Amino acid sequence: MFHIFLNSFGTFPDGFLVSEARESAWSDGVSVGKDASVRISGITVRPTVRLNGTVIPEMPEGKVTFLGRGTSSAYALYRRLRFGGEGTDVTLTRANGGVEVQFFVHPGRDPSQVGLEVEGAALLRDNGGVYIVRDGRKVVRIGEIRAFQGTREVEVSAEIKGNAIRFIVNDYDPSDTLVIDPVVTAVVSGSGKDRPGGVVVDNDGYVYVVGTTSFPFDFAPSRTFLGPTASDTLSDVFVTKLTPDLTGHVATVILSSSGRDAGDAITLTGDGDVVVAGWTYSPSDFAPSRTVLGTTGGKDAFITRLSGDLSTHRATVILGGSSYDEAHAVTTDDSGDVFVAGYTSSSDFAPNRTVFGTPGGGNAFITKLSGDLSTHIATAILTSSETDVAYALTYDPSGYVYVVGQAGDGSDFMPWRTVFGTLNLYQAAFATKLTDDLNSHVATAIVSSEDADRAEGVALDSAGNVLVGGTTGSALTFSDSRTVYGPATRISPFVTRLTPDLSSHLSTAVFGDSMYVIFGGMAVAGDGDVLVTGTTYNASKYSVSRTVIGTEGGSDIFLTRMDGTLTTHVESRVFAGPSSEGGVGVAVGGDGSVFVVGYSFQSVDFMPSRVVFGTVGSEDVVIVKMDPDIVDVYEAPEIRDKVKLQGDGIVVVLDSPAYVGYDVFSGDGRLVKRRSIGYLPAGKYRIPLDLPSKRVGFVLVRVGDRVMKVGSTVGK
Repeated sequence: MFHIFLNSFGTFPDGFLVSEARESAWSDGVSVGKDASVRISGITVRPTVRLNGTVIPEMPEGKVTFLGRGTSSAYALYRRLRFGGEGTDVTLTRANGGVEVQFFVHPGRDPSQVGLEVEGAALLRDNGGVYIVRDGRKVVRIGEIRAFQGTREVEVSAEIKGNAIRFIVNDYDPSDTLVIDPVVTAVVSGSGKDRPGGVVVDNDGYVYVVGTTSFPFDFAPSRTFLGPTASDTLSDVFVTKLTPDLTGHVATVILSSSGRDAGDAITLTGDGDVVVAGWTYSPSDFAPSRTVLGTTGGKDAFITRLSGDLSTHRATVILGGSSYDEAHAVTTDDSGDVFVAGYTSSSDFAPNRTVFGTPGGGNAFITKLSGDLSTHIATAILTSSETDVAYALTYDPSGYVYVVGQAGDGSDFMPWRTVFGTLNLYQAAFATKLTDDLNSHVATAIVSSEDADRAEGVALDSAGNVLVGGTTGSALTFSDSRTVYGPATRISPFVTRLTPDLSSHLSTAVFGDSMYVIFGGMAVAGDGDVLVTGTTYNASKYSVSRTVIGTEGGSDIFLTRMDGTLTTHVESRVFAGPSSEGGVGVAVGGDGSVFVVGYSFQSVDFMPSRVVFGTVGSEDVVIVKMDPDIVDVYEAPEIRDKVKLQGDGIVVVLDSPAYVGYDVFSGDGRLVKRRSIGYLPAGKYRIPLDLPSKRVGFVLVRVGDRVMKVGSTVGK
């Protein structure tokens, strides 16, 4: 990740200690020279800036040594170094085990003269990215460059000449500061085929992903097996935990058997444990131990509970019958009981069951278990005369549970139903409301078109209205009415909003790209906006507008944000790579950050930059983090202590390294001052505003990809 700063405010004061060290080990495997060169594993990256020999260490660690090395005059004592230049300074910042390179270009200097030279390797432009290549292998990718001046984004690009890169900055104000910061993308992979099933975020921001890997032995950087480790396994379940910024792998467990297994769903308990669900072809030896509820058959559903750090297997239950059974969704209620939903073709599924409707060739089910997974509380079978499947569910704290899926015959699904749209007699989307003891059917809605439809996501808004998401086979005839965003044709994702009792249709949004689009997952943000992800096969025409990040391929991941009424398109982003990608799930963190999980057939080129955990294979799991845009700190208590005004300055607390810049505005909205502080390591900082007057309107602060409004007045 490289950063350029165009500066006119004198960001750094004089009088800092000057180090005379020629070269110092700054971090594990990283050395820094006095010419601002960075040496990693035999590759040297050197800024192409004339330096005047001044080295100004900043941000002392507070200890005599850093990582056991260095003296009071060594670079290793500092988290950031500034190298003085002739009109341009170079700053190196230690972050996430690596080094951030930044340039401060002062007024009157040409930013196009700023760049980097590579020694011990070659530069290659391929698939929209710039690679550092050694021995024919792509070692580092320098991807999309995002530039900022204060809180404003500015266009910037990279040009290669031989072994040198220079940066081209367009439409910038030389009195402001510009920073470059790509979207953070993580790739979790093994040498086989890996695909996610779901994603959740805990209260501390840690990210959990469940899915399926065809070769678990090199999946992720490290892993713990819970179950048999036969070398001829066809597929196993993985659960991976990552740090909130997606730069650190915390843990991975492999849930396995001697047969084929798949992970489809994940949720968190109130006390921080992880519950995952899916199916196994070998229930007799799946996981370290298990309780069987029902009769095992050819394929059975499983539910497993793990500790939050993934170090302890709490329990596994096999839920089945004499035929084929699959779990596709899992959640918990306020008391900690677990609900799981999916598909069964077994007439003897679970220890006992209540059947709603006329059983067909296969049926949707929902089962309630005790929180420790030891006790079967109830099972409901949801049926039509054809095959039915449940794909998602959510708990309503007022004592109900909603389950959605696909009804094989919408005309006779469940004891009674309300139909919205043109009822076809096959494959209609359904939403069903049950009491949380699963003993009573409250209501069912069929939302349909002239073609096949299915619901795969469900959530509740703050008013208790039910949001149902899925894919329709006929975008222009789906539901009673609809707002179409983009050139929708036949196969398109939808989100429908129904009243809590499922009796009234409030609104429907459909998204198109002139070819076909597939729903992957949905979530509701803290401000009530609705987030939808999935797969688009024509990214350049997806929705009414979009921002494409990366190089478009045969299919790409989309993320669309709608307002809570589904009547306003807020934004759409496409996360792209030159091969084929797809979106599977989306989750929202407590700070508003959005995490999208999907898959990529060529993850080495997915998105402009990425962090890879494991061995890249033919199909890998990808996770993209998008920080929230503008947040008013005083309306967001969870981040109130992260950025705040204090006297004539700003206090910023960084949990992870990030760029920091601010804009000061007058009471009537005029820009008073703009300043870029730069890329800072994790820590707490007090930044003086240096205001031209004591009283102004408000301040916007950019921290990484988030812009926050931190006050309505400054000064007294």
